[in-house]
Amino acid sequence: MHYSSLISRLLKTRNARLLAVAGVCLLVVLIASILVFPHFTHAQGGSLSVQYMPDNTSSPTNKIQSRLQITNNGSSSVSLSSLTMRYWFTRDTVQTVNVFCDYASIGCGSIKQTAVADANPTSTADYYLEIGFTSGTLAANSNTGKIKIRASKADNSAFDQTNDYSYNGSYASLTDWQNVTLYENDSLIWGTEPGGTGVTATPTSPSSTATPTATGTSTTISTPTPTSTTTGGTTVKTVYVTFYGFPDNSCQTENQHTCNDIAYPKSGGFPTKHDIATEGSGTYDDPVTYAGAGDNNGNGGPVKPGTIIYVPYLEKYFVMEDQCAECTTDWNSGHNWHVDLWMGSNMFNGGNVIINCEDQLTVDNGVPGTGRIIVNPPSNLAVDTTKMFTNGSTDNTGTCTAHTYTYG
Repeated sequence: MHYSSLISRLLKTRNARLLAVAGVCLLVVLIASILVFPHFTHAQGGSLSVQYMPDNTSSPTNKIQSRLQITNNGSSSVSLSSLTMRYWFTRDTVQTVNVFCDYASIGCGSIKQTAVADANPTSTADYYLEIGFTSGTLAANSNTGKIKIRASKADNSAFDQTNDYSYNGSYASLTDWQNVTLYENDSLIWGTEPGGTGVTATPTSPSSTATPTATGTSTTISTPTPTSTTTGGTTVKTVYVTFYGFPDNSCQTENQHTCNDIAYPKSGGFPTKHDIATEGSGTYDDPVTYAGAGDNNGNGGPVKPGTIIYVPYLEKYFVMEDQCAECTTDWNSGHNWHVDLWMGSNMFNGGNVIINCEDQLTVDNGVPGTGRIIVNPPSNLAVDTTKMFTNGSTDNTGTCTAHTYTYG
């Protein structure tokens, strides 16, 4: 028997088995890596789109407000940090443009925004708002949910939206809109730029992973526009919001009306802004008078005189400067919030015209406990400086000019 030949055959057989086992192990590892590790892909051509609607259709206006959303109709997830949107507009005056995220379904902490001067300006766009993402993924067959962006100028001067490339005042719901462009790693993948550059073919090689994201107009006496949500301050969601003015303001006694008296005037040593009821511009520094619960010294209610509140429904700041008997009764009967907001002139009596405006604006037709306010809010929230009521030159005349906004 030739032992050397036998040993040689055994070694060959053993090596073959080892190679086979090694091959199987390698195959298992490869399959596991395919199953466990994510697939990274660029957006497939045509798989991503942008939806848009205006959240403010006034023009001129001191703020641009747009609601945006990105939808992924492809079969692969995409890294949100690789995506940016551009909203194109004309600046109209030479002022710094500030940009804010007022709300995002995925959280404003995941959004980054800035205003950029266009290197190739046109008659409808010399600036653009660039909206990107700090993190996250956009799963296949899902969307980012709504993103509410607001822009205003440092001096609060007006924009003319009618000549803005990305503005379309006819959209009342989120709609595919080619004039808001979308980029992946700075390459245009959706829409047409103001200069006419459109989408070209997009590549198909590595970029992200998959976890599902959240799905997701200002006119007189209407509620078409969502308002800001914010961090800072205390949001109270069950508030009865009513209105009063010159003809139904209580004066020296509860039954005496047609005056501009307030219970907590600045000259009386209270930390308030005015000595008479005043419809200011509604900014943080020029708030409107409101009446709340409290006694003659300003005690006994949920807040003290001088407290600033923000009303998203109107996008205005108010300051507590007056006492409201009904508000006090509501608070004492179960700590039910009730705020009474001043509107109109403090010199002319708008009569039934202003009272009708008050009734129209009362939240949910006077149903208590359905309004929302922010107590001690931050100072940089969206503001609509339009007067709620514009008095005529004589008593019993005027126009209800308030803009109202939905929110949430």
